Amino acid sequence: MRYISLAKTEQLSKKDRYGIPVQDAQPVFSYPDEPDQVDQACYFTERNQNITQQEPNATIHQSYLVHFPSNADVRINDKVVWEGITLKLQKA
Repeated sequence: MRYISLAKTEQLSKKDRYGIPVQDAQPVFSYPDEPDQVDQACYFTERNQNITQQEPNATIHQSYLVHFPSNADVRINDKVVWEGITLKLQKA
C-alpha cells in the first residue's frame, strides 16, 4: 500500500483558444499548491508500457491502474503526486 497526495481540479474559464471552438478544445485544469488530501492510501499496478523511438532518445509511455478505498474522495482529472511523480487521474 502506498500513500499519495491528491489535489482537486479546477477547470479554467472557457475561452476560445487559438481559434479552436471551446467545445472542441481539450479542457485546461489548474491545481492548488497545497493538496486537498495527504497520505491517501492506494495501490498502483502497471497497466501497459510503450516505447516510441525518437531522435535523439526513445520515449517511454507508461499507464497505471490506481486502486483507492471505496470511501476515498477521488475524481477524474485529480492530480496525484506519487514519490515525486505527478500524474493525472483518468477513466480506465
